[in-house]
Amino acid sequence: MDFNAARLEVEKSSFKYWHLEEFDDEKKLAEIMGEIPNLDDYNKKKNTIIKEINKVSPELRQFYCEPLLSKPQEFHLFRKLNYLKYKAHRFYNWYCRSKINKLKVSFMNHLKEAHHVRNHIVCCNTRLAANVYKKRKDLYGESVDNLLSDCFANIIKAADGFDFRRGFKFSTYCTWVLMNNSLRDHQADKKFFDMFATNIDDIGANQTGDSEALEKDLHIEKTTSIQKDIVDIFDILTKRDPREAEIISEYFGIKDGKRKTLKEISDAMNITKERVRQIRNSALDYIKELFKMGKLTCRTFDYF
Repeated sequence: MDFNAARLEVEKSSFKYWHLEEFDDEKKLAEIMGEIPNLDDYNKKKNTIIKEINKVSPELRQFYCEPLLSKPQEFHLFRKLNYLKYKAHRFYNWYCRSKINKLKVSFMNHLKEAHHVRNHIVCCNTRLAANVYKKRKDLYGESVDNLLSDCFANIIKAADGFDFRRGFKFSTYCTWVLMNNSLRDHQADKKFFDMFATNIDDIGANQTGDSEALEKDLHIEKTTSIQKDIVDIFDILTKRDPREAEIISEYFGIKDGKRKTLKEISDAMNITKERVRQIRNSALDYIKELFKMGKLTCRTFDYF
């Protein structure tokens, strides 16, 4: 992660942390930053998972790489995560005022460590995504990669927004988030794709019979407007990051109408599927932010 990416993350309204008074107590630092409780039991469970991984269906094995956390272990990791985010935010504010490079380095290190802890939490709860997949499989059909990527994104959101101070288990909260968001994300994704169809045949695929002349004219006008909107959006994306533009184009089938999965894109670009998902989400968030700020306008108003 470079400084600009880290800065943008901290400045987002979605960046949050839950503060405890002990975060300002130097005597508590060793306890906060130490190893998780019952580490030996955790490692035993992990070894058991490795031995029994063949019992899990092949497409879901990657989601059973880490054992579920106990309540004390969850609390420890979430306290550590929020402490690191709190310190990163403070170092960033101090750096903005003083421009001292040492503060910039401390900010980057704390945020990087916070990501590492969050990834650990996510990996310990990915089996929840597998359970959602089993319940939502009828809605997603063969789009396993898309479903599981959505689940990963929602686990990360849940981890960032979870208030560990209330004493609830994260797995309970995360399951609720996944079950509520998976269907919504899938429907929103489908609508976004449908509205970004690149030719009249795609847009009018559901129409049957002969249409009146006025309806055809409106259809053509709408198609033209959408095409112009797409050109404007991709001009901006290409100037910002050509790789973002390429991923969005491939993911939504802008070029040839054939939508590709995250796995297909990652293979073609020789990067991980998770990195493709991150770049895709970053690009979509950037586009939506431009609309909200009025820096980008569209000729049709039913994309989102």
